[in-house]
Amino acid sequence: MKCETMEELMCWARECGIKPEDLDELVHEFKAAEAAEINNGGLEAQLEYLVQCCGSVRDLQEALERELGI
Repeated sequence: MKCETMEELMCWARECGIKPEDLDELVHEFKAAEAAEINNGGLEAQLEYLVQCCGSVRDLQEALERELGI
C-alpha cells in the first residue's frame, strides 16, 4: 500500500505495528539535521527560529536575558 494522506499513513503504521518509540531515533536524526542547518545559518537564522519557537521577539528577548544572564 502506497499512502497518499496522513490518514492512510496512520492506518498503515498501525497495521504494521509501528509504535511511537519505534520512530524516536528517526525524529531525533531529522531534528538534529534541522538544528545544524539553523546553526550554520548564523545568528540571524538562529534568532528567526527562536522567535518562532517563543512566539514573539519580546518573549525571546526575555528568555535570552534569563538564559544568558544579560
